[in-house]
Amino acid sequence: MRIQLPEIFTKIDPRIQLNLDRRARGIFPPATASTAEGEIAVIAKVSDLTSWLDRSEVFPGANLGNTPDGAKIVTARIPLNRVEILRQLPYVQSLKASQILKPALKSTIEEIKARADLLPPVTQGQQGKGVIVGIIDYGCDFVHQNFRNPDGSTRILALWDQTFSSGASSHLGYGRVYTQMEINAALRTVDPYASLGHDPGKASHGTHVMELLVVMVVAAVSLGLHHKQI
Repeated sequence: MRIQLPEIFTKIDPRIQLNLDRRARGIFPPATASTAEGEIAVIAKVSDLTSWLDRSEVFPGANLGNTPDGAKIVTARIPLNRVEILRQLPYVQSLKASQILKPALKSTIEEIKARADLLPPVTQGQQGKGVIVGIIDYGCDFVHQNFRNPDGSTRILALWDQTFSSGASSHLGYGRVYTQMEINAALRTVDPYASLGHDPGKASHGTHVMELLVVMVVAAVSLGLHHKQI
């Protein structure tokens, strides 16, 4: 016997359809770093942002801007059991599940001609020497081995924790700035986090971004480039 699915179900993103099918069989999405159990992360195109944000089942994420027709592209997390209802709202023009982006470095290197034998002669050598990279994010695991020199000292020039409401160490009048000297002193103690007064915890997005940059630097070195310090 063939079952005719409701029309709204056929209009939903295939990844969401898969989750709905699993839900019908008693399999619910587990909790992740960005969603609670039974929720999914989505990206939506909405023509009425205020109405979208007023929905109690919508936990908003980022506003990615306008489309040429004046709609908004936004991210959110929503309970899976409310997906079909939200999709039927007149101002929800599109609703898709988020997806994991996988690196395709090998293909990218070929496409942008960044392989060592494809680089022009002027790009060989220590082109990145002396470069300092500034990262705006939250959480920095300064103890991580990827951010330390072979002698154990830090490669970080300074760390500004903006969660502090005020601090004399910040030239902007708020936050707490940890200098390289202070970080190195903390690294020589038994508990560097307590000594410095900065513990990024497990939810440290900034640490992941910094690690990604380390990987990029290693890739650059393998192409004949060299970055002295991050």
